[in-house]
Amino acid sequence: MENIKHTCIQFLKKFISTERKDEPLLEIRLNKKNIFHNISVLKHHAPLWRIAPVVKSNAYGHGIVPIVTMLEEHTEVAFVCVDSYLEVRKLRDADIQIPILVLGPATPTTIFSCVYKKVAFTISTFKDLQALVDAKSQIHIHIEFDTGMHRRGFHTDELEQVVMLLEKSSLVVEGIFSHFVCSEKNNTITKKQIRDWNELLLAWEQRRSLPKYYHIANSYGFLYADTIRANVGRAGLALYGLTQKPLITTAVFSFFTKVVQIQSVRKGEYIGYGPQFKATKTMQVATIPVGYYEGLDRRLFKKGVVYIHGHKCQLLGIMSMNLAVCDVSSIECTIGDPVEIVSPLSAKENSIISMARISKTIPYDIVTHFNQDIKRVVVDF
Repeated sequence: MENIKHTCIQFLKKFISTERKDEPLLEIRLNKKNIFHNISVLKHHAPLWRIAPVVKSNAYGHGIVPIVTMLEEHTEVAFVCVDSYLEVRKLRDADIQIPILVLGPATPTTIFSCVYKKVAFTISTFKDLQALVDAKSQIHIHIEFDTGMHRRGFHTDELEQVVMLLEKSSLVVEGIFSHFVCSEKNNTITKKQIRDWNELLLAWEQRRSLPKYYHIANSYGFLYADTIRANVGRAGLALYGLTQKPLITTAVFSFFTKVVQIQSVRKGEYIGYGPQFKATKTMQVATIPVGYYEGLDRRLFKKGVVYIHGHKCQLLGIMSMNLAVCDVSSIECTIGDPVEIVSPLSAKENSIISMARISKTIPYDIVTHFNQDIKRVVVDF
């Protein structure tokens, strides 16, 4: 049934135009050159590894379909990592045939319902493994082991039981993996995880041959490549250019809109809900069609900025759901002028990294909240 549905969707797409006829006021740009550069940076640290880009959560807010469409072209990509079967369907419905690993939990019912080729599922509990064994399933799987995260996965001392079950099964063990706790800042914990992981692989080899893929590293884990037994590394933050020293990458994401209104605000008047902002002088302000629904974080109140014609413009008042206001008193500005909401340059105050610092959170929190319906455009310069 699922195959028939997929075929029908692809057939209809040939006859129904999905090209937008309107003029969107918002545009997210994804830099192909930068994403390929970031893969080269990772390969420099781990020349013998292939890359498994992590594209879960709408490719960290970037847009899963355009990002994976780019990644399909790169020969160093082994497979992409998604969170759910829903994301698998989204990629296959877009006619993207790249190999996929589902990292997130999936029930045996969901796994049995999978009709797509080149899809592997993560197995991390005996309950799910036993269900697949009992069903004589031939699905492709990656076995997850817990080397310190204590979130998901078999304990390393459960290896013998896992292998015994696998020997009774028809499952295709495509990979085994684990996950670092804090490779970006804690050498002691990371080095212990590496020792435990390497020992796990040795113990696995004494019972059966290593699978096609074995992996533990996240983005900062690539810095430890020369001490890790692996042939693949999973890259999320680094892929999108959101890592910093000692793993310097280049941001892929930028976000633009246009000025939709300009007005004067007198001294003593208020701007926005609350009201929380009172003008201390007569000001010229511009309204832009971006609010917290589109992903402009409310924590940027009194601290966030946008750029117009290269000039920094302070955000004023609390962000509305779909609108924000900025100070343009000191610049020439007219309706329709372009506005840079998010810069790809990490040093600027409106970069993802700067927004995270201002909001006292992490880059993941900022970037994953940009609305998936905003138009994405791939650029290559």
